[in-house]
Amino acid sequence: ATATPRAAVALSPRRTLDVDAAAPASTTLLEYASASMDWWPSTSSGSGGSWAGATALEIDLTSARLRSFAKALAPGFLRIGGSMDTTVRYTGFGTDDDAWCRAPRLWRGSNTTLCLNATRFDALHDFATSSGLGLLFGLSYPGVDGGVGNDAFVIPPYNGSQNLALLRYAKRTGRPLVGVELGEEMTPEPNTTDFQHLVDAYRRLRRDLDDVYGAGADRPRVLGPCVGMDAETNGNSECLPNCSVSPFFSAFVAEGLVDAVCAHSYNNDGPWERPNFENQTLRQLDAIRAAAGRDAELWCGECGPHNGGGLANVTDTALSTFWYLDALGSVALKAVQFGRQALAGSHYGLLNPAADFEPNPDFYVAALWTRLVGATVLQA
Repeated sequence: ATATPRAAVALSPRRTLDVDAAAPASTTLLEYASASMDWWPSTSSGSGGSWAGATALEIDLTSARLRSFAKALAPGFLRIGGSMDTTVRYTGFGTDDDAWCRAPRLWRGSNTTLCLNATRFDALHDFATSSGLGLLFGLSYPGVDGGVGNDAFVIPPYNGSQNLALLRYAKRTGRPLVGVELGEEMTPEPNTTDFQHLVDAYRRLRRDLDDVYGAGADRPRVLGPCVGMDAETNGNSECLPNCSVSPFFSAFVAEGLVDAVCAHSYNNDGPWERPNFENQTLRQLDAIRAAAGRDAELWCGECGPHNGGGLANVTDTALSTFWYLDALGSVALKAVQFGRQALAGSHYGLLNPAADFEPNPDFYVAALWTRLVGATVLQA
């Protein structure tokens, strides 16, 4: 037999990459490539694809495969929370009203029930720490009407009793929290009663942390306001050619109530029909940096490839890895902490709970980044 000649392959010209190792462009935390675990119930269709067996109240924390994959992301942070922070209630922390905890309440036009008990909190914390992940926790803001859109504008006076009970329990049982968020995606207009309620809530939270932790090394950091893209960009979430933050965001940051400024962002503009790179989120982060100040600590607490749960057969495939690799590098260059939405669930999870937590391609990006990349960011 004779071999078939191969067609000639044109080689690209050799490229030289110059890296300035003497002048770091920025630094990140070693726990940079972190991930989230949301509250969405398995019956929800409010955020894209299926959340069955994926979220904080339902995921199988005893799964050996899940634990093995989570350990591959250490060191890192696991953030428990999301826009449904305003709906979650607690029982078993000293606020032992189980009927109240399990009673349905209105959220974005429909009734839902989310009840966290102390046993489940223990399991979530033990899962995180045994995996080498620090726990960030989204505290509840009871009574907020989630409205019908992405952000809540009607903010009642803050009742922090269940949050205080949970914090005291965490302290008493030796379960440290790296940081806390308070509600999420709440954007009342400045100079309104609702805005003052939100500001007063953060002030109360800081007093409660003083009461429970004092100035101890185990005191959780406060992240906020953790709002969606419209609030960050004054309704111009595409940021073309650029944008500025909303009056709410500027007014909240000016209050100086948080240890780190937290935002949510998704790279919706892709283009997702082919391998793409981070762009929309970078424009949003530039606007947030300009409002928060050069020295402010910024966290993209909920960063993902596309909102609405991602895109089926796109953000859960190898196509997404081009975006994710570029996102991790380019967001680090801006000295912003990265929190991937989500560890599991919908079409953008790192793991697929419907297939015994089979990793999606982006999982390997996160694991390799954590294993190979340090905290110093160099400019090329």
